[in-house]
Amino acid sequence: MSNIKLNIEGEIISFLFILSTFILSIPFYKINPEYSRKVIHIMLGFFYFIALLYFTEWYFASFGPFIFI
Repeated sequence: MSNIKLNIEGEIISFLFILSTFILSIPFYKINPEYSRKVIHIMLGFFYFIALLYFTEWYFASFGPFIFI
């Protein structure tokens, strides 16, 4: 698989992961907004593993977190 294709696949998986993390945190927000924040921060820490598996260039890996911020 070419590097560009692998990087684009990583971007798609990253955005799906971030979106699913936000959706997963909604029930925690109803309990306590602080719990929701903690769930989001803990789950997004796993982005590191996606970056290791899919990204070959630093600018592809930084695009998702840059959009998130």
